[in-house]
Amino acid sequence: MKKSSKLLKAIFLWATYFLPIYSFEKVFAFLRINTTDFIGIYRDGIFTFSVLAIIPTVIFLLLSPKLFHKSVYKAVIILFYLGYYYLACTSIAWDYRIIFGTTWQWSEVFTELVKPEWYFYFFGVLGTFFNYYCQKSVQNKTIELD
Repeated sequence: MKKSSKLLKAIFLWATYFLPIYSFEKVFAFLRINTTDFIGIYRDGIFTFSVLAIIPTVIFLLLSPKLFHKSVYKAVIILFYLGYYYLACTSIAWDYRIIFGTTWQWSEVFTELVKPEWYFYFFGVLGTFFNYYCQKSVQNKTIELD
């Protein structure tokens, strides 16, 4: 039971990284792109950041039970999540930049393709909230679903 509880916590924490990024990618593709012809688009951003999310999941699973009570640690959790989400969403828009022209620079992708979209903020706030709540649950040694 204890091993399955740890696995469940890890899955929930990983999902707090994956689901907002995945949701952003789906909504971005649906609302910004008026074609279903995605020839030449490699969805590296979603795959890369989904797999990379395993690393902070493991690190925070180990650190949260010991350090979550500290305010600095809580700030680090939130800032790390926001930075990770920013990079993931910008990377996803970078993958789709060919549809908008191929001369985009990395700095332009965020300001022109990601930042103006309402769903970037919506999924970011939801992801931050659920990530923080999941970290708090890990600190409490239980995950409350109600």
